[in-house]
Amino acid sequence: MSYPLQMDLMFTFKDGQELVLNTWHDGKGIFYCELFRRVIDMHGDKSCSSASPTLDGHSCKEAQEAAYSYAKDSYPPVAEQIKNPPYLIPAGSPSYASPRWRSTRSRNK
Repeated sequence: MSYPLQMDLMFTFKDGQELVLNTWHDGKGIFYCELFRRVIDMHGDKSCSSASPTLDGHSCKEAQEAAYSYAKDSYPPVAEQIKNPPYLIPAGSPSYASPRWRSTRSRNK
């Protein structure tokens, strides 16, 4: 599966590694998240390795909450320090870009 990387920092470990989340939308109503451990070397180069299976949901919120739960379960010593959702929202996501969402949002201001 090909998707744009939109990494959002969830936690930085003592050794400098970062736990980051990528969220994307398939254009057919499903959102996906995957956790990565990112290392930045002394030259500023970044490398990532997967830290979770691909998690999904019928809303961005649902997928991101699944990823948050997975992160907390995977890293119990730092679970309370992991950033809570929401994280970056994929551009053009239907649940955030639809006219219905915009009109509901503007009424609630």
